[in-house]
Amino acid sequence: MSLRAKLTFAAMLFAIAILGVVTWGMHANLKRDLLAVSAQGQQHLADKLAQDMSSTMGLYHEALAQIAARLPEKDMNSAQALEQFLERFPIGQTLFTRIVIFDPAGIYVSDLPRADDARGKNFADREYLRAVMRERRPLVSAPLRARILDQPPIIVLSVPVIRGDRLVAVVSGYLNLRKADLLSPLLNYRIGETGYAMVVAGDGSYLSHPDKRRVLTQVEQPELAAAIERLRTSVEPIVQTSYGDGQGKLVLASLRRVDSLGWIVIAAESENSVLAPAADALARAFAIGTVLLMLGVPLFLLVVRRLTRPLAQLTAQVAQTKGTAETIARRITVRSGDEIGRLADAFRTTLGKLHENEAVLQRTEELLRELGANIPEFLGVRDTRTGQLLYVNPAWEQISGHKLEPGADFRTLFASVHPQDQERVRAALARAPRGGFDEILRFVRPDASERWVHMRSFPIRDAAGEIYRVAGVGEDITERVRAEERVRASLQEKETLLREIHHRVKNNLQIISSLLHFQSRKAKSPEDLAVFQEGRHRLKSMILVHEKLYQSQDLSRIEFGDYARELVQEVGAAYREGAKGVELKVEAGAVYLPIEVALPLGMLLSELVTNVFKYAFPAGRSGTLRVTVAGADGKLELVVADDGVGLPAGVDPAAPASFGMQLVANLAEQLGAKVRYARGAGLRVEVGVPLAAQEREGEQQAA
Repeated sequence: MSLRAKLTFAAMLFAIAILGVVTWGMHANLKRDLLAVSAQGQQHLADKLAQDMSSTMGLYHEALAQIAARLPEKDMNSAQALEQFLERFPIGQTLFTRIVIFDPAGIYVSDLPRADDARGKNFADREYLRAVMRERRPLVSAPLRARILDQPPIIVLSVPVIRGDRLVAVVSGYLNLRKADLLSPLLNYRIGETGYAMVVAGDGSYLSHPDKRRVLTQVEQPELAAAIERLRTSVEPIVQTSYGDGQGKLVLASLRRVDSLGWIVIAAESENSVLAPAADALARAFAIGTVLLMLGVPLFLLVVRRLTRPLAQLTAQVAQTKGTAETIARRITVRSGDEIGRLADAFRTTLGKLHENEAVLQRTEELLRELGANIPEFLGVRDTRTGQLLYVNPAWEQISGHKLEPGADFRTLFASVHPQDQERVRAALARAPRGGFDEILRFVRPDASERWVHMRSFPIRDAAGEIYRVAGVGEDITERVRAEERVRASLQEKETLLREIHHRVKNNLQIISSLLHFQSRKAKSPEDLAVFQEGRHRLKSMILVHEKLYQSQDLSRIEFGDYARELVQEVGAAYREGAKGVELKVEAGAVYLPIEVALPLGMLLSELVTNVFKYAFPAGRSGTLRVTVAGADGKLELVVADDGVGLPAGVDPAAPASFGMQLVANLAEQLGAKVRYARGAGLRVEVGVPLAAQEREGEQQAA
């Protein structure tokens, strides 16, 4: 399509669009105004009808109230006397089809006009009569078909006769709605050409409808029924709605509640009738716009022809030239001072720069192809719009054993992925469809051998920052993976061997402890027995360290808090016979220590706890032994405190005389720890052990 044709077509589309927008806007505004006017008219009519019905109903209630106020109680047993009483109220006979007097039990006593077949019968089962006798206030019944009168629909207005606090009688007036003045206003008001009014009773049935067959039937339209229910439960007296009439047409309606009756007045009008002026206006506007468009097209064609003639010459010159950008630039000969001449100059300048860029691009492509052909890693580029591979270097065939040509779908790269890795590939591509792929995958070569490849991709953006290419790199890491597997297997063997060593050391120490136990049976004095027991406690502290290492996942360190709790319980169990009243309390956090720290610190803790049981609670004295282990600020704090008898006055802890206290001092020196003794209510020993950098790191990881 030529530029002239495109400009003409674009101008026509633009004119049609402008015409459509303007016409649509005018139509929308007119439609909105018509709907607003129709809604106001419906609301006004509904308000007027509701007011007229309320006023008319007030007259009916007033007439019955006068009869009820003058009813002689003494004549309640005489139907003839009551009939004569009713004849004195001609207005009641004029307004009502029949007036009936019921006694407090609901017995039909007297009426006017006279109905002998009803007198003496019990009407207490009638809902309208039960409601009046129960609530003792004037009420209006729901519409019903008369059992006495053969002209539906009718309603019953009832007024109770009260003397003091006694119900003497009920005066009811039967009102034929077709003959009464209550619904006559509906015949005098109209909305437009197709509007009409309806009345719905409290039970949802029509009291008045343009189609007389619908009277006393229930409302069927769901939208209208919902609006009626909303109006009954709302404080607002009026509601707007729309509903289908069952014939494919939409009806607009205003609903007004008549509070004195519990009825709802509906003013309705067909939407087609309301919007008919808008449709006529739209047709006229479209006709005028069409005429203007037909007049403007020839004039526009003339202007376009004058403007595009030089441009057509330039186009012909460019189309007839072949060759490089440099030769094409020399063949463009159009020169003028207008916009077309400047466009030709711009063509020549742009083509000159394009010639320079062609040379640079050619050199760059040759360099990249040479680089891609000589690197051992896979390199590929795909188009994000088509998903096709634009470039694949020869390394892919060497790695996977499969050959790929440019133009293939990039998903064929993953066709030879190991079946166990396929789900991971799909998940990774779903997470990063436009780059950001980073997975280690197994590829199955045609000879069934497997190669491990680390695949990565990254997006390539254009000058506007949009992603239009994705580059992928794949490194064959098969040898590295196999080397890691060999190292992992070797480490597992060494770990198993080290765990076995700890287990055997523990067993050997346990054997030594058992030998000491058997030897202690031959001790001839309590002092000798105590020596054997202390030796066994020291061995137990070492046995526990190797046992913890054997059970731990990390063979280089143990969790000292758990170790301290178990060690204190073991020592306490050995001295339980002589210290039954001593309560043990161990508060230990998660502190991880290497074996070279845990072993001497465990022996130190064993010595301190043993001394407490031996000396702090003599002669079965009760008390508390508290052990606290906490690590913070690059050191471990071990506290052993008791509320026993404490150290004798002449004993200096800084110059120990016993072997146990000397052992505590030696172990503290080995650990580089500081030991502080505090006298008071018992004895408190604080041991501060500095932690090396790697021990603090292990402690932080545990935390």
